[in-house]
Amino acid sequence: DLAYAYEKDGVLYVYGEVRECALFGKNLLLKRSYAITENSLSINDTLVNLDYTDTEYVLLYHVNYGYPFLDECLQLDIPATNSDPLTEIAKERKADMFRITAPIDGGAEDVYYHTLSKGQVRLTNPDKNVAVEMLYDVNDFPVTLQWKSMISGDYALGIEPSLTRFDQFKMQVLKANESKTYKIEINFQ
Repeated sequence: DLAYAYEKDGVLYVYGEVRECALFGKNLLLKRSYAITENSLSINDTLVNLDYTDTEYVLLYHVNYGYPFLDECLQLDIPATNSDPLTEIAKERKADMFRITAPIDGGAEDVYYHTLSKGQVRLTNPDKNVAVEMLYDVNDFPVTLQWKSMISGDYALGIEPSLTRFDQFKMQVLKANESKTYKIEINFQ
């Protein structure tokens, strides 16, 4: 697989390719590039169907935030127009889905499916004077999963732009020799 990196004008560019292919199966090429600055990360993916027939695929981008950024002072700004819990436990905790607690011993994770009015998720920790903002096109990523584990040792928050929900799993179709580009920007403040 092809991979390289270079720096230009204070930006680090990293590029790589990976293929998923099998006899009588898919022949997909993922071209990924990162542009990294002191305060930002841009992820640009182009998925190419190298096959002679249409191919199904699905993508989910799992971005984890943890301690020390993640603590009970973290404020979530997720512009959700609709939110659905994945599990019964998440249903019971839905009123607190945007609340971050201190780590707790034991318990279960919470997962929520969000439909967003715009692809702009912001996490701010005023006590640490830091923030991060994820930007993406909600037409490309119609579902944003919020994975939250307040469990000691697993203390993390995942923001996951996705093409589909797990409970209504729907594959996308890439026509023969077609390509599709996805982009996510992450800005740190």
